[in-house]
Amino acid sequence: MDILLFLTAHPGSLKTNQEIVKHVWPETFVGDANLRVHVSALRKALGDTKAEPHFIANVPGRGYVFVAPVERRPSKAAPLPLKRQVYRGIERSKIYGRDQSIKAVLAQLVQSRLVTITGPRGIGKSTVATAIAAILSRRLDVHRVELSDVASGELLSTVISTALGLRSRAGDMVGTISSALDVKPALVVLDGCEHLIDDTTRFVEAVLNRTTSVCFLVTSREPLGVVGERVHRLLPLNVPEADASLEEALKSPSVQLFVERADAYLGGYEFRPEDVPVIIDICARVDGIALAIELAAGRLKPMGFASLSKSLAECFNVLSHGRRTALPRHQTLRAALEWSYMLLTPAEQVGLAELSVIRGWFTMSAAESVMTSNADDLLTTLVAKSLVVISQNANDHVYRLHDTTRIYAGEKLAERGEFDATMGRLADFLCKLLDSSALTTDPHTMADDASDFGYVVPSLRACLDWALTGPGDRLLGARLTAAALPLFFKLSLFDELIAAVSASIAFLDVNPEVDEACRTKLYAALVWPQLMAADAPEGDVEAWTSSSRISQKLGDVGHHLRSGDYG
Repeated sequence: MDILLFLTAHPGSLKTNQEIVKHVWPETFVGDANLRVHVSALRKALGDTKAEPHFIANVPGRGYVFVAPVERRPSKAAPLPLKRQVYRGIERSKIYGRDQSIKAVLAQLVQSRLVTITGPRGIGKSTVATAIAAILSRRLDVHRVELSDVASGELLSTVISTALGLRSRAGDMVGTISSALDVKPALVVLDGCEHLIDDTTRFVEAVLNRTTSVCFLVTSREPLGVVGERVHRLLPLNVPEADASLEEALKSPSVQLFVERADAYLGGYEFRPEDVPVIIDICARVDGIALAIELAAGRLKPMGFASLSKSLAECFNVLSHGRRTALPRHQTLRAALEWSYMLLTPAEQVGLAELSVIRGWFTMSAAESVMTSNADDLLTTLVAKSLVVISQNANDHVYRLHDTTRIYAGEKLAERGEFDATMGRLADFLCKLLDSSALTTDPHTMADDASDFGYVVPSLRACLDWALTGPGDRLLGARLTAAALPLFFKLSLFDELIAAVSASIAFLDVNPEVDEACRTKLYAALVWPQLMAADAPEGDVEAWTSSSRISQKLGDVGHHLRSGDYG
């Protein structure tokens, strides 16, 4: 049809093969043989023949000409009617904790014709967008298009046209859609477009340029980047403190959602005070992500509170059965994560997997230490795609992965066979970071800013566990332990310090030649009064003696004196 429209727009004029292909397939390579097939099918539909053409004549080796007379008449037809969408039952499942977001987006739509709601999958972007559509449908024509099942950007205009109820299949489909929409104020909701981000951006820009009364509300992991776009980043639902009372917990939207879904899944559930800490723990473990909370509640019946909470501490595979009416991507948390992961470029996939070894908040320097590609660019991209959270601390930006994302990405890292190598890079970074810090083991001169390093503790623990008790590098673990002594001391983490020092010494005693300096630091630590008061292992005399002997051998006066040998 597009070929016919192009030729009839230039009756009697020769149009070369190249001109036809450029107009009909501007971004696709189409050879002359393929063009001949399409023209042959068009001739057949017109009842035309190659020998005696009445409509389309071929000029061998050059192109085609539309040879029939063409009469143009101004169209008096009314704009194509659009399919009206009715929003009923939006309150069937109450929306928790999103009132402020809904108000904010409504205000943004007054200021801009394009608003994008961003955030990780499962956080509730579609829920908020649908609620806004229901509110605005009282005074606007609202059209919602679900894009999650659209596999190719080439189908975007067709899918949107179908959703609008348009029957036209004209060559300029964007123009047709724009004309049909621009009759009166309208809102188009494009839901879940991240896998079609480039095509969606081009479509939205084109429609906005051709219309004056059409607005777009888009949900995506990342903004479109269109001039004038307003972005609303949707945050996880608030999770109460672990020691919250029953009344306080019931004010939290995450707990409210969990209780509501538990009631629905269990066929009746009465919230009991003894359930409060377990429910809070469940909501916290899934980061307050609405989809994950719903799925967790759905596993209560087969698992019960205790088993569910315990399983979530290890893995989220238990979240495997969503509501039957849910979209395919919403049926499991794994599906939501798989969806997001598969949309990344190979470099982004590797970068996200490598970041999975870091626990809690981290700096750009930490990211650079574990990522094998350009950390700055990749981290910026992953933040934009809502897979990494960004925040501002006193000095700089810090980042983190939601635990659910981190666990999933960690599985991908293990599948690549790169877990140990990446963990080693993180341990080496922490070792150098703590070695170069102003921290000291002297309680009188210890730097007051030791608490500034507290953010590394979750990653430090993971590295020490990997290095000292797991499959990791024992020597690196011992050196990291020695470097972390001041931090553990400052934060009064004596039990963990004792365990790490003991495991490190056990390795170094068997391999004394590998790092005697590290060994003397660790022996000296065992006889600190604070550690001895914290029930350090027996053998303090041996520790004193070993520390003195090794430090004397190395010429380390400081540790020699701290060992108590003043001779």
